[in-house]
Amino acid sequence: MNYSEKIAAARRYGFATMEVREKKVKLLKNLQKLAKSWSNEKLLAYAQKMHPLLRGSEIYCSFFDDDKLANYLLGEEHFRRHQRLIKRYGRLLFWTEQVPVYCPLSQAQKILQEASGLVELRRVTTYYDSDYSPVVLRPTIADAIIQCPEEILDQVVAFEFVAPSSNARDYFDNVLGMHVLTTVYYTGVVPQEIAEQKVSLY
Repeated sequence: MNYSEKIAAARRYGFATMEVREKKVKLLKNLQKLAKSWSNEKLLAYAQKMHPLLRGSEIYCSFFDDDKLANYLLGEEHFRRHQRLIKRYGRLLFWTEQVPVYCPLSQAQKILQEASGLVELRRVTTYYDSDYSPVVLRPTIADAIIQCPEEILDQVVAFEFVAPSSNARDYFDNVLGMHVLTTVYYTGVVPQEIAEQKVSLY
């Protein structure tokens, strides 16, 4: 669903007040304007220097800020090990394999190596299309780049998505038809093998 369709749907949404609907329509229009201001060439140039990260332990990485999914996926014994690693090392950041700019990132993204020496620049509330599917989280590199504040854009070398829980419905905005996440932007030095990853649009 494109932004024009989302704007029309938000205006028709029956379970929100007119004030709320108009506020969401304004937000959608701003996102639409922002997206239109970026050419594919400009996106590719920034994607070559802004790389996705995942946070977790050596045995589990995720967008999610809780451990419910880890417990489910890993089983009790491995989950206890995961908890011990987090207690000992904290929740580590990892460089991940690059994906095409317009393709959704996944919490199952292939991790390449631990990311160290990065400095957090800013945490930003960001919006990600889901085609009105509350249970499918689909953040993309393009969305992260386009919504990065202009004043830090040229400093950013990496970013991570933070979701408040493993239940995507918890942060789905019904009026917008989008998931609302926090995107964390970092500056620092990118290892050569990460920087040399090829990027594409699709």
